[in-house]
Amino acid sequence: MTDLNEEKAKAEIFEAWAPAASRWSAWVKPVLFAVMRPRHAEMDLPNYRKSNLSWVQPDDRTAIYVLDLPGAEGVFLGLDFAERGIRPIPVYNALPAPIQHQGSASTQMDAIVDVEPIIGSLWRGAAFLEEKNLSPAALPAFLLDSNRNSSVPPWVAEYFDNRSISFPSDFPSAEYLRSAGISRAVLVKRDSSVAQSDLAQTLRQWQDAGLQIQSKRLDDDAGPAPYFVKRPSRLLRVWLAVRASFLRSESGFFGVPVIRGSSG
Repeated sequence: MTDLNEEKAKAEIFEAWAPAASRWSAWVKPVLFAVMRPRHAEMDLPNYRKSNLSWVQPDDRTAIYVLDLPGAEGVFLGLDFAERGIRPIPVYNALPAPIQHQGSASTQMDAIVDVEPIIGSLWRGAAFLEEKNLSPAALPAFLLDSNRNSSVPPWVAEYFDNRSISFPSDFPSAEYLRSAGISRAVLVKRDSSVAQSDLAQTLRQWQDAGLQIQSKRLDDDAGPAPYFVKRPSRLLRVWLAVRASFLRSESGFFGVPVIRGSSG
C-alpha cells in the first residue's frame, strides 16, 4: 500500500468511526487512527466473549454508556452496541510504542499497555460500521481501555510508558448531555461495578449535575443497578494531574520512553 493510499484508508476508517453527521464524533480520539498501518488489518485479534445485551433498549433516548473494558474487548462490545443502534465512540488516548528502523532491522520497545489489538479492531470494525449506517441521531457508547493504568513490572529497565488517564474534558459535559435529552449514564465493566479513580471524576460531575449513574457487570445477568459515585479526594485529583503531566507526550497523547538508571 502506497503512502497516499495508506493515508486515504486511515481517513476513511476514521470517518466510519467519527462521521461528520454525528454530534458525538467530536469526542472520538484520533491518536490510534493516526498511527494505523496496513499490518493492523492483518493482525490476529483476541477471541471475544460475546455478551448478552438484552438489557440495552435501542429505543431508549435517555441513556448513554461508558464501556470500560480491557483492550480490544471494548471495541468488540461497541460494535455489538452498534447492532442495537448505539454509536461506539473510541476515546482511547494512548500511543503504541514507536517502531525504530535501523537498516533492514526493526525494533519496538515494550509498551506497558498493549494498544495494538485495539488498533486492529478499529480497522476491522470500520467496514461493519459503514454497513450498519447508524442514524446521525444514534446515542453514544464511549469506549475506554480498563488496562490503561497497568502497573510497571519492577524488573523491566526500558519500556514505553503509555499508561493513560481519562479526564472530564474527554467527555461531553453534563449540560451538553442534558441538552440532548440524556438523563442516565451506564458504566459497563466485565467483572466489577466500581469506576476507576480517573473515570470517577467524570461520573461524579455528571452525578452532581443531576444525571443518574448506573453500573452494569457483564459477568452478571442482572440489569444496570444504581451506582453512587464517591467524590474523588482533592489529593487524588492533584495526583492524577501531576501524573498526566509526566506521561503525556508533546503531542498531548500518552506515551513516553523510559530508561531506568542502573544502581551500583
